Amino acid sequence: MNEIILNKNELILKDLKLLGSLFIKSDFPYSSIPNFFWVTPDKKSFIGGYNNLKESIVKVWELKTGKIIHTFMENSKIGATQISNDGKFLVIGYRNGKINIYELKIGKLIHTLKDYNQTVRSIEISPDIKYIVAGYDDGSIIIWDFLTKKHIYTLKGHKEEVNIITFSPNGEYFISFSLASGDFIANVWETMTGRLIHFIESISSAIFTPDGNYIITGSIKGIIKIRELITGEIIQTIKGHEDNLIFSLSITSDGENLISSDLDGEDFKLETVKNWELKTGNLIYSINDIKNEYGSVGISADGKNIIGYDKDKINLLDINNGQLISTIQISVSYCGINGINDLIMTWDKDIQRENEEIRYKYWQGKISSKKAFKELKALELNQIFIWDLSYIIRKENAKERERLESFQKEIREKLISISQLLKKNKIIESIKELEKYKKITKKKKFYTLIKEIDSLLIEAKDSLRKEKQENIKTELIKIKILLDERRFNESIKKLEEYKSIAERENFQPLINEMDSLILEAKYLFKEFKIKKIKKTILDFSIRFTRLQINEIAEKCGTKDEQMIIDVVTGMIENKEIYAEYFSSSKAIAFDQQANIDEIDKLMEAYKDWEEKKVGKK
Repeated sequence: MNEIILNKNELILKDLKLLGSLFIKSDFPYSSIPNFFWVTPDKKSFIGGYNNLKESIVKVWELKTGKIIHTFMENSKIGATQISNDGKFLVIGYRNGKINIYELKIGKLIHTLKDYNQTVRSIEISPDIKYIVAGYDDGSIIIWDFLTKKHIYTLKGHKEEVNIITFSPNGEYFISFSLASGDFIANVWETMTGRLIHFIESISSAIFTPDGNYIITGSIKGIIKIRELITGEIIQTIKGHEDNLIFSLSITSDGENLISSDLDGEDFKLETVKNWELKTGNLIYSINDIKNEYGSVGISADGKNIIGYDKDKINLLDINNGQLISTIQISVSYCGINGINDLIMTWDKDIQRENEEIRYKYWQGKISSKKAFKELKALELNQIFIWDLSYIIRKENAKERERLESFQKEIREKLISISQLLKKNKIIESIKELEKYKKITKKKKFYTLIKEIDSLLIEAKDSLRKEKQENIKTELIKIKILLDERRFNESIKKLEEYKSIAERENFQPLINEMDSLILEAKYLFKEFKIKKIKKTILDFSIRFTRLQINEIAEKCGTKDEQMIIDVVTGMIENKEIYAEYFSSSKAIAFDQQANIDEIDKLMEAYKDWEEKKVGKK
């Protein structure tokens, strides 16, 4: 176990990318700073909500211009809020139990859910945007169908208020928390049925693994447990936080690392941050005694960094080794981080303090609303800044760069070996190896190496194409021999098989050649069948006076009765036989004597065709 000592490699805010800034007007009686805020996933809009004594207001700003584009008001305080994964909908739960659903693009309230009169303490939208789940002051939970807005279930499983709701990645299950004194219970529910799967006591935090198969919980006694989702069976127990309450759990997107933090039992400040190998439960490193460093921790959106933040600083650490990459000093009263898209929001502490002091005097009855309004109006506009952390997060320390360079060298050596395989004409093996290493380099974002691999892949696939072309050309020679032997069915089947291969590879000249051969083969096959039918009819015309078409078909070994009809009518029309065809009964009446008189002449013509192999190549 390595203890990490935090250094000071400071950065200032100008090193960050400014996405936008908003001038927040002190609209009495509302605060100048939102009680809750969201930045939409596309990083284009900022949403802020304010509570007054009995009412609330929500504003939506355009980040690029700082302009207010929508305003929503309600005669109740805000209890909980959530934005949908696609950024299209904002759901607000109020203290009077009402839940409003707003469509952000048009800035309108599209539905209100009014089925309960308890304070909404938590609210979530499922990842697939099929359900809304809300937790209430009295411990109840309600599930709504997002599309129909119908109340599906009311669930009872907590003694006190439901503070947190967390969905599984596919939305099929969710965890509800009650962190109120005396409860500390996490319930696991099936969303579609409202069925309680199991419950976990003495829990302070819980998350789903990225595959949704397991739940990781942290207890108030500092113990981490990994449970099978459906059965609740404990498959691993991790100890290392002594008796401190587990404050937060974060898991990397690949499911390999777990970051946990705990709170000191006396002053409830962050005590330690630990990185665990999830598969084994082994501790990779621990960052200890950080009471004065962090207020909370999380994982960056790309999973490469740990973000620790408090009101006056942000520390970025390499997730692989816990080493400090940089510290951003914030000389303002508030800094909030959105870990989903790596944003920080800051505002001026002095303006907010003055703003709140005026309101406090009003609420105490020391000044009138008129005077409060006048004093607030005289204040400067408070300004919220929204910064993009991505640049800093992508910054790598020297050790990491050295490791990456070593990895790149290893890949290049592999590419040299693959080039040798290509020279030995081991094409398919080469392609498999190249695609394997391309996947690795793409994950690591080694774009130069990807280009080198792509170049070799083009070379290998070109060689494979040429090999396939030569194979098809060889097969076409064999097929032409089959045609000469009048093995038409076999020839056509093989031609269509190799044409399919040629189409997949886009061998247009070969496709054209095979199309021509298929037409020729089908023509010759048809001519062969017609001659065979004619021979059979000539034979029958002197032996029978009347026959059905199906009798001729059976003798010729064909199911194509229409072809036989066409041949018969053609022979009658061309006076090759003397007969009459009756379409209603599909029968032929032969003039037997006339046919006998002509048969020698007709048979002589057929023998001449067969001897000269008329129509054959």
